Amino acid sequence: HKNYTRGNFPFGDFDPVGVFCIIDKGKFSSPISIHEEFLLNDENYPLRYLELNLRIDNDLNGPLPLEIGHLIDCKAIGLENHLRLTGPLPQTMGNMTSLFSMALILNGPDFGGELPSSLFQLKNLTTIHIQNNLGKEWSLPSNAQVGDDTQFERLVLVRNNFAGIIPSWIAKLEQLQTLDLSMNNFQ
Repeated sequence: HKNYTRGNFPFGDFDPVGVFCIIDKGKFSSPISIHEEFLLNDENYPLRYLELNLRIDNDLNGPLPLEIGHLIDCKAIGLENHLRLTGPLPQTMGNMTSLFSMALILNGPDFGGELPSSLFQLKNLTTIHIQNNLGKEWSLPSNAQVGDDTQFERLVLVRNNFAGIIPSWIAKLEQLQTLDLSMNNFQ
């Protein structure tokens, strides 16, 4: 599996990352007719699987916008090597009801904070992997409301300077198979 960007895609002018949103007014010529806003790929077919994978070459800076929570059909988020990201993850991420995986790896010194408690209420979320981030103020929420129907299987928080007390609600994650909190500053 190789991640392509506009700069390194080997197949000419075809843009593998081009996605746009339209409103279908009954004139759209696709095998699938939808009368609402939806995303199309370069071949003008509606996307059924949205993944936000912003790795190395994107150089994001500043805080993640609150609007990220509007990506309710997004299945996975990957943010890697964005040294100029700042602030915490927005609480609005709890609106991302289709999210099943989140990975934050090797991001900058001003990125961090308390993980949104709303993440742990998402019924489809199975994995949070946060590793080697440089921020110094990472923490877990002390009062996340974990439901009986959560599918959460993996919580990997390695080498991030997480601090504070490991909260008791983690024991309520009945489907949890992997818990790695190593190389942090938990009490």
